Amino acid sequence: MKKTLSGLVTIIFAAVFSLSALAAEETTVVMTVDSNAMTVNGEEQELEQAPVIIDGRTLVPVRAAVEAIGGEADWNSETREITITKGTDVINMTIDSNTAYLNGEEAILDTAPIIINSRTCMPIRFIAEGLGFEVSWNAEERQITITGTEEEVEEISEDEETEAAEEAAEPITEVYVSFGDSEFFALHLYDNETAATIGTFAAMEDWQLPIYHYDDYENWEVMQYYEIPSSYEIPTDPETVTEEAAGSVYISEDNEILLFYKDAEVEGEFTPLGYFDWSEEFVDAVENNPVVEGWDNKLIHISING
Repeated sequence: MKKTLSGLVTIIFAAVFSLSALAAEETTVVMTVDSNAMTVNGEEQELEQAPVIIDGRTLVPVRAAVEAIGGEADWNSETREITITKGTDVINMTIDSNTAYLNGEEAILDTAPIIINSRTCMPIRFIAEGLGFEVSWNAEERQITITGTEEEVEEISEDEETEAAEEAAEPITEVYVSFGDSEFFALHLYDNETAATIGTFAAMEDWQLPIYHYDDYENWEVMQYYEIPSSYEIPTDPETVTEEAAGSVYISEDNEILLFYKDAEVEGEFTPLGYFDWSEEFVDAVENNPVVEGWDNKLIHISING
């Protein structure tokens, strides 16, 4: 998709919505040093990189371990940073650095993440415990066991379903967004399935979400990209967009929500989501959203209350 833009920001909204109650199901993951076999709840899987012991510390392949306990691991080859997410928890780590962040709070690791055979390996205890799991070590068997609970959907009663349907019948027409520590600005949602889904997500909880920057587009200095994790499916009905006024908001099929905070020309297929009321204060808040210490990037805040 070709983009020729002037003043484009991408906003990420991420949440999980279900008309369900939540139940707990235990997850057990077992890995063995120098073995490519891993079991998840008794089912064997093959690892591309076996766990290893270096300088007395056990390191495991991060993606396999994180996905086994229901999380996601993203890799930034330019910054050599690993971003691990599970629910609302976010862990940031960097190759060869002993400094990590759990939900923005700094932590010092005994052992830094490293790359072995093109696979990122790191100490599992900090990650697993940060995501609410427990880790045990069997020295005789040289095994690492990770245990914890996963949320699963459980069927709700007919009365609960009716009550939820009645609540859902009242559409959410506005959500509120602040850029860093700015005031909140109203995002007026259109009457379509895409906007309704975003409104539902925002109603579930207030969000504090990081911005991920990309600098490979023309006029990137006025662009900021917030990508929705691929696990969250947003319905889209794209239309051709070539020119937009400041404040217009769209979503793309690759899970990016686009905010034009200045008048712009663009060539792409986007689904209309809503609009902000344009003002100089709004533009100033977007352009001057500060980088937050501990996150190493900017944040936006999303709420239905403002």
